Amino acid sequence: MFQRFLIKSDLPEGEALDKLDSAHHTQAEFLIQVDQARTVKITKKSAIPLLSGFSPVFIGKLTRSQTGSLFRGYFRVQLAAVGLFVAVLGTSLLNLSTIGSGFDQPISLKALWADPRVTFELQYCGFCVLVALFAWLGGKPLREKIKQLLRNTL
Repeated sequence: MFQRFLIKSDLPEGEALDKLDSAHHTQAEFLIQVDQARTVKITKKSAIPLLSGFSPVFIGKLTRSQTGSLFRGYFRVQLAAVGLFVAVLGTSLLNLSTIGSGFDQPISLKALWADPRVTFELQYCGFCVLVALFAWLGGKPLREKIKQLLRNTL
């Protein structure tokens, strides 16, 4: 879910920050935010409302190096989407544990699998994981565009 990378630049730290700030004004597709701690956040300006939680967010930090500057960063999805995913998956796992503890006597694994409630909860967990995986894979072109923007800018 988190993908890290490093960009080495020959530009001094201040000049690299200025180039990122100027890219913010010329870039129509991305929103680039630079704060006082030299942390950079890049998101898509107008994401599809239904999938905006899964559009990639880049978080990076610019530091000095001997030859110029280093830009370390990672991609993640929106924190609200992570929270929603954990809540839905956690609820399903809690239901599974409740179903498993509701049996009065020891039950065989075959009988447990035969229970339709267990089958539903396992299918639901698998569906949630697949949705998150496909959403992450769908964000790959946007992650590549952000990487290219950073390489061209720095």
